[in-house]
Amino acid sequence: MRDIYSDKLTKSIVIIPCYNEAQNIEKLVSLIFEYENNIDILVINDSSEDNTKEIVEKLVKQYENRIFIMNRSGERSFALSYVEGFKWALLKKYNFIIQMDGDFSHHPKYLPVLLRQMNECDLVIGSRYCKKGAGTKDWEGKRLLFSILANFYAKTITGIPVEDITGGFKCFRRSTMEAIDLNHILSKGFAFQIEINQLVYKAGLKIKEVPIVFVGRKYGKSKFSFEKIIEGLLIPIKIRIG
Repeated sequence: MRDIYSDKLTKSIVIIPCYNEAQNIEKLVSLIFEYENNIDILVINDSSEDNTKEIVEKLVKQYENRIFIMNRSGERSFALSYVEGFKWALLKKYNFIIQMDGDFSHHPKYLPVLLRQMNECDLVIGSRYCKKGAGTKDWEGKRLLFSILANFYAKTITGIPVEDITGGFKCFRRSTMEAIDLNHILSKGFAFQIEINQLVYKAGLKIKEVPIVFVGRKYGKSKFSFEKIIEGLLIPIKIRIG
């Protein structure tokens, strides 16, 4: 089998949605290129109120044709940020599309691990809850408990055979994105992770999980909210009914 990961003609991109990540984004970009040099980055600035935009624009000039910025306005939406980013990446003909958080909870050292699995998979998930080395670190007890319960709830309701169904560190083939309908995403918040997994699973595509250690945020404020909890409860039911 040809190793498509090592093929320099293969185009890969990391999509990072950001809202007030000025304390993290520059360090994260540097670390991404340290671990995976053959990759581009698209930062989606979702109406940040700090100087995230200015920092990324400086990086765009510093890393010419390697880093790109998309400035969203209007309603902030984690899910819509990703959908717009995915569509942009498809338009630009990227072969592999990675989504990751902008707060260092997803360590860039796992990027080569995800990409190497694309030789045989359509979607690879960096999983906190699969076996052999997965886990979490520096996460307060109640947040970890909620994550475990939410993950169990979503798996039970939807029936999707993924251990970390709510995880947000993923790598997609281009053909995977082309096989699902991004225009009919119901979610606005973190339930998007469940919904995108369901679309891939329903399309009959191959999903694989690789273990990662998820690290709690050190800088900036969490974007978690009561509204996102409610959506997380409702979306799995809508998926099951649909």
